Amino acid sequence: MTAPTFLWRIGVTVPEPARSAFEDYLETVSSVVSAFENEADRTWIVEGFVDAEPDERGLVNGLAATARKVSVEPPKPKIDLVPPRDWLAENLAQFPPLRIGRYFFHGSHFNGPAPAGALTIELDAGTAFGSGEHATTETCLRFLDRLARRHRFLRILDMGCGSGVLSVAAAKT
Repeated sequence: MTAPTFLWRIGVTVPEPARSAFEDYLETVSSVVSAFENEADRTWIVEGFVDAEPDERGLVNGLAATARKVSVEPPKPKIDLVPPRDWLAENLAQFPPLRIGRYFFHGSHFNGPAPAGALTIELDAGTAFGSGEHATTETCLRFLDRLARRHRFLRILDMGCGSGVLSVAAAKT
């Protein structure tokens, strides 16, 4: 495992119709791009992350060219240094034990007792989906729990994109 490193964050605030154009531009100069809505004013914050200090002049020119293409004012970039963090460790520490129906999910950091009669599943969700916290996963787990009380399934498909939490729960059921 490599030690966490500093990253540079390039952030711009843009109107919703221009969001994808600025995402596309930042993808050309960044390693990773994310976007989220600022619900207070319905604008979007688009961020790019890079491992070396960005060329501010080149960035301003690129943002201006992108703004011209979509007929908006060029956004002023906010460039700052993000200190190293162990995102995975922080995620694991914040993953509380979770009871859904007869299933009890917990990370490897949990050392308390499981509820009596629960099917326990130790799962470190990591950087993927799969903690059981998402509403669709919870609904599937509750439905699996209910159906399994009346039917015995020989084959179940967990066609997700995460940790396989549904298939683990099905196997334990």
